[in-house]
Amino acid sequence: MASVTAFSLLNGHQFMNLTTYRKNGEESTRPVWFVDSGEALFIFTTADSWKIKHIQKRPEVWVSPSDSRGTPLSTERAQGMGKVHAKGSERARYGNQLLNKKYGWMKWMFNLTYWVSRRPYVILEIQPS
Repeated sequence: MASVTAFSLLNGHQFMNLTTYRKNGEESTRPVWFVDSGEALFIFTTADSWKIKHIQKRPEVWVSPSDSRGTPLSTERAQGMGKVHAKGSERARYGNQLLNKKYGWMKWMFNLTYWVSRRPYVILEIQPS
């Protein structure tokens, strides 16, 4: 089992940069909301987002603290492995509950937007590697 401090560089942060890999091997970095369960990170995103497409092809990722615009707040990065969980799965429900608790009304607004637009979402789980 992974150490509960594997992602401790993210403690106290609202956003993190998630780095995935494009088909050609280039890094692609974007800021995301996240929650640390102590064993993994959970991220809420659309099912058709590029980060999901990248992870389905190559699950290795890097995470680092950032602000909401993706400006790095540290030079430290932690490596992980991404796994996509479809809406309704047990892990997706668990991750979604943790995100709702952390982000409150802001997450509720995202949920409403996704519901109104009928855009499917997934929960991305990042395990330390």
